[in-house]
Amino acid sequence: MRWISIITRFFSNSKKWRQRFDSEMLRLGQLPTSQRFADLAKLGQEAMRLGDVRAADEVLEMIGALGTDDSARFIADWLDNRTLEMTWPSLLKGILRGAEEAQAHWKGVVFRALEGCLDISGNTHLFSAWPFVSWPSAMVAISPHGAVDAFAKRGLLSPGALGFATALTAINESPHAVVPAEIAATWLPPRMPDSGDASAMEEYLLQLKAHAHHDLAETKRRLWEMVESGGCCVQEAASSLLRIERLPDPVWKLDTRIQEIGLDHVRPAERVVWIVANWFTFPIRTSGFDRFVVGYEADHLPETIEALTQIGATATARCLREWSQMFGNEWPRDRYQRENMIENQHLEPGKAWAAATKSACRTENVILLNLYYQFEHADQFEQVM
Repeated sequence: MRWISIITRFFSNSKKWRQRFDSEMLRLGQLPTSQRFADLAKLGQEAMRLGDVRAADEVLEMIGALGTDDSARFIADWLDNRTLEMTWPSLLKGILRGAEEAQAHWKGVVFRALEGCLDISGNTHLFSAWPFVSWPSAMVAISPHGAVDAFAKRGLLSPGALGFATALTAINESPHAVVPAEIAATWLPPRMPDSGDASAMEEYLLQLKAHAHHDLAETKRRLWEMVESGGCCVQEAASSLLRIERLPDPVWKLDTRIQEIGLDHVRPAERVVWIVANWFTFPIRTSGFDRFVVGYEADHLPETIEALTQIGATATARCLREWSQMFGNEWPRDRYQRENMIENQHLEPGKAWAAATKSACRTENVILLNLYYQFEHADQFEQVM
């Protein structure tokens, strides 16, 4: 009974603390930015004393976003303390959020602190990306040109270097950061890497995205080469080509439009491209064929076969039609029905698909054909700014 009383009291106190914390954070959020730091620091100290990691992280993120002179020294000291490195990602999130509107003195102090940390060996958070904010992203947010210079000085813009991908991603995501022309002039390899080497192709794609600022024609040529190879990063390369021409990526931008107005209200070419990308290529590339067949996308298999035919993927459409016969002459649109048929009849959809495509000798590069179709019908798509 004593332990029950202790546990009950603990949770009661925790609930009261959390209510007080949420109330205080709401109050501080309504104050002018210049008046928040002192109270935030006190609240953060209390959160750490009580062992409330989530609350401490929330405070750190808000402090990071203040952009005020009084918070700058705190941030620099915090980043200089290696014992606190597990909390750095929360601070970086705030820095990224508040950098644009921050005071000039804050930018100088915080940027120098971040740059100095680039030279710390063993800093495991330097090049961490999603779901965190990477160190290079925070630096680019404060000073795009200063960050690029810092990266170049430390060799981070050399292909294969530790941090190359993270630094280049930060540059590509910023509208104001550009890889120096003298680096871009010599950094591309003579030819595309092996299309089956995922790591090399990912780095290569990042280079091409950055290279577009210096030589758009060569960038486009190489991106088309990547898509035509049908290897790693083919979808990402296709998305980059669409972005250059200000056409919507079917999996993201076009999908947003369709979610808003409905598939039955878009233009014919939009419908075809969206169906191929979202009901065929994307789910198969991300989850595999065995997952695809019991997913909601396969509910619409007849429409998918028709769309594949329209973009010219006739061999793929034929294989898909033949493969679907394992479920009977009429396609079961209910995924639970398909799951039961697979279990009860011991069906192996993935193996059956491999056999169907093997007997056809080949299937087309569907992403490439879908891209061709979208370019040919570009007048039916809204421009993306």
